Amino acid sequence: MKNPIEVKYFRECIPTKGVWYSLHGDIFVSVMLKSKPHVRRKAIPPDNKKDNKLSDWHREWQYDKIENQYGEVDSKTYEENIIVDNETHRIDSLVKNVAIEFQHTLSVSLDEMNSRFIAHRKFGCIPYLVINLTSFTFSEFTSAFSGVDKSPLKTKLNKWTKSEYCKANKLFIDLDDCMVRVVNSIESGYLKIRESQFIQGLLGLEKDLIDKIKSDRERIKRREEQRLIDKKRAEARSLEKERERFYHEKFDNPDFKFYRFCFANPIIKPYVMPYNGEIFEYWSDTETEYGYLEKYHRYYSKESSFEILYKTVSKIIETEIQTYRGLRIKKEFKYDHAEIHLKARYKTIAKFKRTGNKIELIPEEKLPF
Repeated sequence: MKNPIEVKYFRECIPTKGVWYSLHGDIFVSVMLKSKPHVRRKAIPPDNKKDNKLSDWHREWQYDKIENQYGEVDSKTYEENIIVDNETHRIDSLVKNVAIEFQHTLSVSLDEMNSRFIAHRKFGCIPYLVINLTSFTFSEFTSAFSGVDKSPLKTKLNKWTKSEYCKANKLFIDLDDCMVRVVNSIESGYLKIRESQFIQGLLGLEKDLIDKIKSDRERIKRREEQRLIDKKRAEARSLEKERERFYHEKFDNPDFKFYRFCFANPIIKPYVMPYNGEIFEYWSDTETEYGYLEKYHRYYSKESSFEILYKTVSKIIETEIQTYRGLRIKKEFKYDHAEIHLKARYKTIAKFKRTGNKIELIPEEKLPF
């Protein structure tokens, strides 16, 4: 057609058999497919015979959606050229300072796409990349995104999540039933958005992202605070059960007889009573030294650094006896005394010596042991 119809907006380019349109100095031809009639921008190579071939998906995004929404009488959004470091780069769609690349062919190298990202950002634009995964649903995306099993979709995601666009939270994925924005700085790793949100809210997507990240962090903070509250409550319930168990144990368990003695003795009691309500654990050990058997009974608090070390000292008496196998040594143990050492925060509170029923407080400068 030699006389294309002059139009001011892309939405005026209605596919009509044999009709061409002129918009912003570009020629658009009507393509009358039965399934989907549309208009396509005609390229202007030297021979002037070839149409500008784009995938339907790319064409619809670049013209039907973005140019239709943001094109003005005196300015277009599609195929804008910029020069960065003496090199010309063509942006698929440029809306104010938002530069969008639409990628249908996913076999393109990341180096190529990363070079576009760097150039667009260096020019002062906010670089966005939209890739075509419309053969997959959101459900399939979530399974592949968070899963570890290999699949065609997982392979594609593994590639594109390594791009500079993705690292900067600027990668958008067009799915069959919605879009997602891959966002590394939120817990889920992505935001689900509607196509209409992307198109109509294009110039506010960065503010929306900041708000979403802030909201996500606040939600995680609240969850962590609640987790700590729940943990403290669980620990308090557990401690209460433990306290109830110990209440019976300290009266019934034979291992706690020296513990009971310390809390009952009028001389030692004033030193241990501040820790009366605490839960104690028991540990024992024995040593032989210089003809004496020393048995240690250690009671240590689970709620503070307080501990009671009750040591019994017995003299070892060895006697030779005759057996049918010959002489052997018989050992007997004669109780001598006990030493009681009270400590808190790894410092000595008091020391006592027990001889028979006599309890003696040992002044620190006179400690014989």
